[in-house]
Amino acid sequence: MRFKRLGSVRKLIRKMLPTIETNVETSTWLHLSAVSTFASMLAMRRGQDSEIAAIAGLLHDYYFYKTGIKDFPGPNSADAVRPIIRGMQIFTDEELTVILRSIFYQEDRHQIHGPYEEIIKDAVLLQAYFQDTRKKPSKTDIHRLRNVFVELEISDERIGTESKIDQKMMNLNFEDRRLMLADFSEMLAGQNIIGIPEDARYREI
Repeated sequence: MRFKRLGSVRKLIRKMLPTIETNVETSTWLHLSAVSTFASMLAMRRGQDSEIAAIAGLLHDYYFYKTGIKDFPGPNSADAVRPIIRGMQIFTDEELTVILRSIFYQEDRHQIHGPYEEIIKDAVLLQAYFQDTRKKPSKTDIHRLRNVFVELEISDERIGTESKIDQKMMNLNFEDRRLMLADFSEMLAGQNIIGIPEDARYREI
């Protein structure tokens, strides 16, 4: 019975894939399967449910591959899969929340969330890194990747010498971004923007 639900989700993804081109279908399945496998492995390593992690990994980019829209992959994919996996009636409410939150926060790698959210973030990062080891990760991703490599007892020399980043500088940069966001939010709050389609400023934002 173990991983039976994962098989059901795989069938769901397989039904979606014939709607896209054959070459894209193959790369899509490889990408989603790789993230799912990394997520399952990390969950086992961290004492979490590997099936739930694998399912979240398999669904993490559902919206993009269904629509071709790259914007906001986490929130969009979480919204897209919510009614689908709820309708399957094979998950508890708690499991649904875990899966959807993991998908939703997949790109917020500069912040720390719950164990499953972190698993998906790290799984996505591992897939991207091993797909093309020549591609240079961002400073935030390098720090996270090094931590995962240490956890998995993999030499971080593969990441390159520039992985020796200044953590204090990273924290300062994050603090600057946080303050900038707070100032911007305060500015918008004073503009009486109404969250409806008819509001031109709202549509612009």
